[in-house]
This record gives sequence, C-alpha cells and structure tokens, in this order.
Amino acid sequence: MFRWLLGLILLFCILLFILIGYTISSAPKGYQGEYEESRTGRIEAGQVRYVKNTLHYIPVEALGQPQSLSDGTHINLYFDKNGKVVASENADELNRLTQFGVILAVAAMGGMALALMVFAVAARKTFGKPWFIWLESIKSG
Repeated sequence: MFRWLLGLILLFCILLFILIGYTISSAPKGYQGEYEESRTGRIEAGQVRYVKNTLHYIPVEALGQPQSLSDGTHINLYFDKNGKVVASENADELNRLTQFGVILAVAAMGGMALALMVFAVAARKTFGKPWFIWLESIKSG
C-alpha cells in the first residue's frame, strides 16, 4: 500500500512540474521583434484607436488583423523609432491564452493538494500508524 501511494504522489508531483513548466514556457509573450515602444488600442468602427501623445486611428486592414474583429477588441501596437507601426497583435486573445494556462496550473495544484490530503489520511490509517502513535507519545510526555 505504501509503495503504491508513494508512487502515485510522485507521479502527481512529476505531472505538476511538467504542467507548470509547459504553461510557463507556452505562455504568450507578445511580439518578439525589434520595437521602440508599444501601445494598446481598441477597435472602434473598423479602426484601431490608440493614444500616443494625441489620439490616433489606424484602419484594421493596415495592421494585418482580420476584419471580423468586433468593436472593443484590444490590439497591441508596436512602433519603431520613427513612430511607424511594425507589428500588431490581438491582446484579448493573448490574455485568454494566459488565463487558460493559469487556470490549468491552479487546477493541477488543487489536484496535488487533494492527493496530499488523501495521502496523509491513508498514511495515518495504514503504514504510518506507528509513526503517529510515536508522535502522540512524545506530545503526551
């Protein structure tokens, strides 16, 4: 029983580390190219509205984003040193992917905590019983 439970706990630990590593490594990091600054804009009536000292509008098709994006969608804009847009990305989609990874990692940690609680209860009732009796004898003096 002990080896089976210990193996199960170790398997959960390994899976948790793999899952967290995968989540962190696959998290979207945004545009990886060269740029001087970035701004976040919102789509309004087929144009991306952003503020860079003053209010600016850029047509969505000029950014290479799909026309099907709805109003209110957030777009990350990346500018070169001359102030021209070098890249854009859908910020809402990046946030959704990050949230999914965080939810997945939290669910895995919750499963691991549950497995540890089951392990503690099983240990107290089975193979760890002498250990708990010894600890109680120390506490009672």
